[in-house]
Amino acid sequence: PPPGHPVDDFMDTFYLENLALAAISSTFLSHHEVWKDTIMRKMAIDILLRIGTNYILRGIFHDTSRLSGVIIFLEQYDGEDELCSAYSRSAEDFGYLCRAGARDVVRFYYKRIPCSCLEKLYSIIKKNEYRVSKSFHCKQTVK
Repeated sequence: PPPGHPVDDFMDTFYLENLALAAISSTFLSHHEVWKDTIMRKMAIDILLRIGTNYILRGIFHDTSRLSGVIIFLEQYDGEDELCSAYSRSAEDFGYLCRAGARDVVRFYYKRIPCSCLEKLYSIIKKNEYRVSKSFHCKQTVK
């Protein structure tokens, strides 16, 4: 989007908040028009998917889980007045991705992007890595 567009300002807020999940509530308050508008929300999702895909292609995985959490919230929000309902619908997926290994993070982006740039990477990771998750309670890795 061009500078000054609501989605551009929305993205700036996410980066100013260091892509933290706290950015979800702050953008909800300060850029409510993006959350309410399906087209602008989709535009923000597409931008975040591109950013996450580029991170993965560069081998940067630490921010992709946080980005995927924001994407899940944006996908689950349906224009309702509160974030609580989107949170309850997305909590399981978000929690899983926070604990997931590279295989599941790459799969998350691979399934959502229109191009095939992650196809080769995903097929390699899928063959070589187990699905890995960490328990929230004991922090033990589960395969």
